[in-house]
Amino acid sequence: MRWKIFLTFMVCFSPIVCSAQIREPAVAGQFYPSKPAELRSTIEEYLNNVPSGQGVKGELVALIAPHAGYIYSGQTAAYSYKLLLGRKFDAIILISISHFYPFEGISIWESGEWRTPLGLVTIDGNIAKALADYSPLIRFEKRAHLREHSLEVQIPFIQVVQPSVPIVPIVIGGADSGILHTLASALAKATKNKKILIIASTDLAHYVSRDKADKMDRIGIEYLKKFQYKEFLSSLNSGETQFCGGRAVAAVIEAASLLGADNFQQLKHNDSGYATGDSSSVVSYLAAAITKTGTESSEDNAMEKRKHAFVLNDQQEKVLLKIAREAIKNAVENKTTSISPSMTDPLLAAKCGAFVTITEDDQLRGCIGYTEAYKPLYQTVHECAISAALHDYRFTPLQANELSKIHLEISVLTPLEVVDNIEEIEVGRDGLMISKGRNRGLLLPQVATEYGWDRVTFLEQTCRKAGLPSNSYKDSEAIIYSFQALAFGE
Repeated sequence: MRWKIFLTFMVCFSPIVCSAQIREPAVAGQFYPSKPAELRSTIEEYLNNVPSGQGVKGELVALIAPHAGYIYSGQTAAYSYKLLLGRKFDAIILISISHFYPFEGISIWESGEWRTPLGLVTIDGNIAKALADYSPLIRFEKRAHLREHSLEVQIPFIQVVQPSVPIVPIVIGGADSGILHTLASALAKATKNKKILIIASTDLAHYVSRDKADKMDRIGIEYLKKFQYKEFLSSLNSGETQFCGGRAVAAVIEAASLLGADNFQQLKHNDSGYATGDSSSVVSYLAAAITKTGTESSEDNAMEKRKHAFVLNDQQEKVLLKIAREAIKNAVENKTTSISPSMTDPLLAAKCGAFVTITEDDQLRGCIGYTEAYKPLYQTVHECAISAALHDYRFTPLQANELSKIHLEISVLTPLEVVDNIEEIEVGRDGLMISKGRNRGLLLPQVATEYGWDRVTFLEQTCRKAGLPSNSYKDSEAIIYSFQALAFGE
């Protein structure tokens, strides 16, 4: 392999000229060979070095691949890309973060072609448009792509293992968890029921010893194995783990989860020290596959899991109701609202979404909750109880003279599931959430029962709760989620 590689932090980029339709290569000859024959031979050598017989369980939904110079991370990337040999995809979506150009939101290359030494790759304009139409946060910011290497280095691999398959390149700029959720929802909507692969491009720990890199990487990978993308983001923010493309990985993991993926498989973990001979300062790399297992009966399996997802005994229900009642009393009386961080009961300490509903004289007095598993259940109940009493904007804050008159109900939620067919919605069993752009609205299962709604009315009312026209559930941009709730009260 006689071609010139510059270390990432010393790369001198040559001028790039892009026509309105073609994005020219920015790092050919620096991160990977610029001569077509040498480039193809290099990739094929990497693929041949991956042990034969390596496979994954289930339907392939997404991959994680590194983006350093091939001399450092190309062999690791090959562990991901070898899985694509013999498979058929309609398109591949590539996602990373912006390393050079600062901007807010998400940039998608909307049309035309990208060039590498192996030729041109077509952009799937239909998928790009569907993603961009989902939210104004997703738009075409050309400058975010021009110098960006993290997506470019993936494309020659795709050209070798999936020739002629179109791509959709996406670069993430400044983005909080809400923007990442928007991207994940858009990906789930645009790729549902299609043969589309999503690839997150990232390196891991940067310029630390191999031992430290291994420890930091294990922390992040453990969150990914459990599909705990929120905890993964928190770990990134705290510096506990380090993925330079971590926001892209979080969005892809959430999107894969929405698409039914349930299995994370580490294929290869490596670092630059094996190429440089220096283990005192390395950049580490990961190849991984995210799959959906049990595809033959996935709908039945998902339904069965949801039916039995969470069961509490009478004593556990009483503990949660006591936590909620005491939290409200202390908050209303301006006493301390802290709660012990320890909880010995594993079910009550498990992370779970929940709502706390307050009624007075059979009339709603406040209702606040978390739709997803942000915190341990007992902490969720504590926080939501206080918020329902004091911070539900629809009502004035609860007063001390009302404490003896209120009734509490807690609803523990199963994970959200994307609804493919509204005929699957069962009134009395399912709660609904509808998401369209930045608008989101949720109604608990018992609401439809209490008001005697049918399925269509339930959907319409959920749209109204989201601040949308009542028929918005029919829009192609809207995503409908269902969930079940274990509800109990005083």
